[in-house]
Amino acid sequence: MTIVDGAHAPAQVALDLGQLGVDFYSGNCHKWLCAPKGAGFVHVQPEHQERVDGAIVSWGYAEGAEPLAPDGMVAQMAAIRLPRPAGSLSERLFAGHRVEIPVDGEKDDILRLSVAAYTTREEIDRLLAALVRELDAEDGQQDE
Repeated sequence: MTIVDGAHAPAQVALDLGQLGVDFYSGNCHKWLCAPKGAGFVHVQPEHQERVDGAIVSWGYAEGAEPLAPDGMVAQMAAIRLPRPAGSLSERLFAGHRVEIPVDGEKDDILRLSVAAYTTREEIDRLLAALVRELDAEDGQQDE
């Protein structure tokens, strides 16, 4: 059995996993691809895939899993449960504030936030201000 830790290879050398023929290969994407820290991949030959399970999984991996993730797993990407379903929130944020962020989940009540290396503090502040305005406006509509 062959396991290769190819942390620095992606974007540095030509990588043909089929030609390598290894059983397991892992690579990091945050080093040379400038992806968020923690982004990476594991390639597993089909005959070994039943041996592998995700150490960190997202919501929906198991039915009824609460909380969405333990505090220690939240870093540059987070899933945040909104206080109530907000199906049109994503569209309103983009149309009114030019902020693009997905809102999904079974009940349209999960905001998915990903912060990349190039994301600025001002952009996060703009998102937070837009969320406050949109959710406050939604509260006003529900009170009527």
